[in-house]
Amino acid sequence: MPKEKASEKHDLGIRNPYIDLEPFLAEEQKNADTWIKNKSDDVYERVCEALYQHHDIDASQIIVSVKNGEVTLSGKVPDRNMKWTAESCVADVSGVRQINNELKVSGSGKLNIVNH
Repeated sequence: MPKEKASEKHDLGIRNPYIDLEPFLAEEQKNADTWIKNKSDDVYERVCEALYQHHDIDASQIIVSVKNGEVTLSGKVPDRNMKWTAESCVADVSGVRQINNELKVSGSGKLNIVNH
């Protein structure tokens, strides 16, 4: 058998595991992103349903957006009570981690004080 030079490289079948995993990890990240999007879609649907089902909320001008469990309510409601009722309603929905209540009160903004 001839002697091998020290500088010769041998393929011992050892591969860099990180290189081999790159396509797999890219696919896993894509799947994770899809899962997060689907999860956000599910939360969005539950939030919208809860707002429309609530008898004290007129949700016709409420805009809902959801990203990673963070719900943003925007649009208009007729009074402050409905603004806070909407937030309270959303807080009870499964999957909601945070609420940004950006609802604007479209009423006159004046308090009606009645003296008796």
